Amino acid sequence: MDKPMYLWRGADKLSFTFGDKPNGVICKLITVKDHIFAVTTTNNLYHGEVSFHDGASPTLVFKRAQFDVVDLASNSEHLFIVNTNGHVLKVNPQDMNVVDSIILKEEVKYCSHGYKEENEVVKVKFIAVSDQAALFVTNSGQLWASGNQPQIDVNSTEPKKVKFFEGRTVSEIACGSNFNVAAVRKTTKLMKDDTDSENELEEEIFVNSCPQCLNNVMLSPGSVTSSDTCLTGLHAQQFSEDRSTNSISALSTASKEHISLPEMDKKEQPTEIIANGEECLNNLTDSDKDEKRNVIFINTETARQFLTRQLSWVSSYGSAKEDIPMESVDRSTRLIKQNVSNMANLVYEGVKNVGGKVVTLSRHMSGSSDINESKADSNEHLEEQGDTHIKPTSLALSLRCEEFPWSSSTGSSEHELSQHGLNERINTLSRTGSNILATELWTWGDVQYGQLGTGDIIKRPRPVLVTKLSHTGIRKISCGAFHVLALTLDGRVFAWGRNNFKQVTLHTTIDQSAPQLFTTKLSSNERAIDMAAGNFHSLVMMHHGLYFIGQSSKVGDMFQLDIQSKDESNSPREIFSSGQYSCCSVINEPAINVSEDLINDQIFLEEMLTVYQNLIKPFQKKSGATQEANVYETMCRCYAELMHFSVLNVISLWDYFNHIGEAYEVAIVANIEEFTTVYKYYLNAICDVISLSGFMHIAKLIEVPQIVSNLFVHNLKISDVIKHSNEIVITMALQHPLCKLNRSFGKLCVSPDQKWKAIFKQCYQQLGASEPVTKNFNYNEKSVETQKVWQNVASIITKSHQKTLQRKKLSTNTSNTKERSSETIDQLDKIPGFGRDKLTSQTYNEVHKYLVKAFESPHHPLGALLTEIATVYTATYGGVRVHPLLLSHAVSELHSVTARIYEIVLLLFPALPRCGKEYILETDSEEEQVISAATILHPILLPRVHSALFVLYALHNKKEDDAYWERLMKWNKQPDITLMAFLEIDQKFWKTTNVISISDNSLPYQHESYFSEAIETLQQLKTTFSPLEKLLVVRNTFEQMTQAVQKQLGSTYLWTMDELFPVFSFVVVRASVLQLGSEIHFIEDFMEPYLQNGELGIMFTTLKACYYQILQEKTNMGD
Repeated sequence: MDKPMYLWRGADKLSFTFGDKPNGVICKLITVKDHIFAVTTTNNLYHGEVSFHDGASPTLVFKRAQFDVVDLASNSEHLFIVNTNGHVLKVNPQDMNVVDSIILKEEVKYCSHGYKEENEVVKVKFIAVSDQAALFVTNSGQLWASGNQPQIDVNSTEPKKVKFFEGRTVSEIACGSNFNVAAVRKTTKLMKDDTDSENELEEEIFVNSCPQCLNNVMLSPGSVTSSDTCLTGLHAQQFSEDRSTNSISALSTASKEHISLPEMDKKEQPTEIIANGEECLNNLTDSDKDEKRNVIFINTETARQFLTRQLSWVSSYGSAKEDIPMESVDRSTRLIKQNVSNMANLVYEGVKNVGGKVVTLSRHMSGSSDINESKADSNEHLEEQGDTHIKPTSLALSLRCEEFPWSSSTGSSEHELSQHGLNERINTLSRTGSNILATELWTWGDVQYGQLGTGDIIKRPRPVLVTKLSHTGIRKISCGAFHVLALTLDGRVFAWGRNNFKQVTLHTTIDQSAPQLFTTKLSSNERAIDMAAGNFHSLVMMHHGLYFIGQSSKVGDMFQLDIQSKDESNSPREIFSSGQYSCCSVINEPAINVSEDLINDQIFLEEMLTVYQNLIKPFQKKSGATQEANVYETMCRCYAELMHFSVLNVISLWDYFNHIGEAYEVAIVANIEEFTTVYKYYLNAICDVISLSGFMHIAKLIEVPQIVSNLFVHNLKISDVIKHSNEIVITMALQHPLCKLNRSFGKLCVSPDQKWKAIFKQCYQQLGASEPVTKNFNYNEKSVETQKVWQNVASIITKSHQKTLQRKKLSTNTSNTKERSSETIDQLDKIPGFGRDKLTSQTYNEVHKYLVKAFESPHHPLGALLTEIATVYTATYGGVRVHPLLLSHAVSELHSVTARIYEIVLLLFPALPRCGKEYILETDSEEEQVISAATILHPILLPRVHSALFVLYALHNKKEDDAYWERLMKWNKQPDITLMAFLEIDQKFWKTTNVISISDNSLPYQHESYFSEAIETLQQLKTTFSPLEKLLVVRNTFEQMTQAVQKQLGSTYLWTMDELFPVFSFVVVRASVLQLGSEIHFIEDFMEPYLQNGELGIMFTTLKACYYQILQEKTNMGD
């Protein structure tokens, strides 16, 4: 094995040897001048003094000291050791003799009856010291201090509890030369349901020698001894082994106390999870525990034990009171035991106020047959208690409280129990992630160099909060002489304070009074693994190397230190700095290759934190008065819960990367069900907001600048243009955008060809044919399968028809219907011989007739396929809350469906033209017939989906169609002559009729309407469903107009466009076709290319021009 660590003095490597082989991994390094002290994970202490020789390299020999060390700190003169008993020893570094013992004792307290409580010794977990001050963190997370620290009201050589941080749990501390830093988390107090809960929040003092205190404990099940009270003032909920909460491996990973424990103390600590998710170290002695167990808690505990015994049939345990060590029970058995205990607790909570119902309920849960007798009464009482006892504390319960109601009156189903347990586990995980993230960074002391991180150098009388790093999840803090480093959960390192040697930032030597993000700029998306601060230097370990900045004997601003080992079985673990020395510990295990996963998760967490701080939190403050506030609140809470899960995943993955824990303990692996459930809740919340057009409303609540300002600091200059103005800036900004859109922009939906693949796959399977892999597959090879396909078609039709006849034997059907059905089946189940080799006009007509019957028949595979496709298409785009934005998707999907159905048709009739091709049939008449996929299938497919599709067209063109209809309603109130004059129609088309009418002694208004047949023909546009049919209606309209004019002006009359357009506009106005703009849009989308330049295309263009001309005209004719 290589050496257990790398050691540097400044940026120069320092050689060393160990007199005694170190036991464990180096987990901390402290120096007192040139004396170096190293602690291992096995609590061993090694020390040595650096010897300097002229002309030779410094030497260092470590030897073991007889101390069991939990934590270590030093100032310029003494070494401070926290031993395994939680006491602090002040040691002389020269001879390693103990100079003084520092013992923390609680202040004298009195119970409410006047009896005095003995001073309790408080155990220390870790410390930080300087020449002026000392900080102590106890096992319960309280901060004690000594020295001259007026900002926290401490000026004593004896340690005192810091009142300023009461109600907060301290997780990290560090001391600079004349300032101090602490990372703390607020202790969330869980309010009870009782009305006098405010009075119960204060800690009750219990004195063993007080007879009244003992008497109250015996009578009141809610009373607790002093050993049951957490030092933060919270009453810990005691979980015996038979009432343990659901254990979650991610929590066990997180509880290895990288948050608040130093590295040497990361072995498992006895902890208890209290009701609000905080952790309070269980520092009871064995005698205390035995004494506590001897206290009889009547009422609540008796009821719980009774119900546990009644439910013991679920488990293999004979009695829930058995005291079995959890270490000796395997995981599966432990879960069974926990479920039994939790069931007993939940049943007890549901029935404790029902009185006599407890016996009935427990008998039912034990398998009694008296279910119906107790069901009605129990339901009545439990529903009243539901709101008070089942209060969801997080989103997981609130989202599912309606879907999975928790009612224990008749026994909950296994699904309800599992869902409730899942929600409870989600609650626990979310609370843990929230507590880890809710870290505050406080600083106090001198601010001469900006080392307090406040952004200024103004002295503060009290500790100040570094707001930039609040609620970012501080993982580690380290202080140099006058500067600070902080490592966050998302892998970023922030530095501030004195910068005379560029130990904070590289681009300047000016002191930094606000946190600055450290980056090497050597890699994109770089994240830090660890960091440490010496007196005037900083050390940061990235995934791509270890970097040194600050004071050194070398020339340069930043150096990469060599930590590459020849033995791949070793890997670096942590880095430490003290004074001018630095260290990188080595673990005898190969590196775990999860760097990319950790970096990606940290980047994701950073993005989530940014969104939460800058969007979610401001939005929650402003959205209280909105009508849909509950929907937005649900979305925000879902987002927060997802963020808390991401925190746990980053921590557990980081620990696994550092060889702490196993791969199966990574949060997302150990709690995959909880993760997927939380993601599902978040997606449901997002969909709810989308359905309410909520994101459009959010923009109204969030303040967004309405103008672009300060886009460029300096105007861009173009050498070829003399004029330099702001217009050039805007032009260049538009020509060269500042960023590019993501490739997925606008492509987040499924492509049309990928939709409904299962339906088509089933059809191919029925036909016994393989699906085409690409659009350019070889149809000649497919023609070999044609005979096989036809045989399968005949078989399918016969079997389907027989089943239908069997189902209809009991129904009364007319004989005519039976005859027609049988006749159609007889025609379809025969294998035709046409349409396989050559296509003529006659064979095409036979193919067309067959296809029409096949698509209409429910027995034919094509008919079944069309029915299913039409059903799913209508369900997708024909809902109540459709949106015009769906139109483009509906059209593209319909084109795709047409092409894919046509591919199946080609299996039956290979002579038809390929998909996307057109074929011209030679006919006896002068007109030629063009055949394509659209020509064959549009008249069959479009009528099935027209109702849903046309609604989208109507919504898309609503504004234009409304304007068009408004003009028609007013214009059609006018007589024909007025309207024709308004439309500037040549008088020869209408004055001749008037003369004839007068000569016949008839009144002018009695004559037949102008172009009535053409008008009636155009009105048939709404009765057709395919573009070709609609174009034929338009052509027939023109023919009727021509015939009407030729009756008056002679059969040789030919239209000119100047004369035709106004007359056709008159016909369009009088025909009053509803939603004409939508009809035109529909024809444009589905009209085949060969029609655009022919006669039908010109007539369609004329109709389109008339529509837009009507929109351009004034509404009132007199205007």
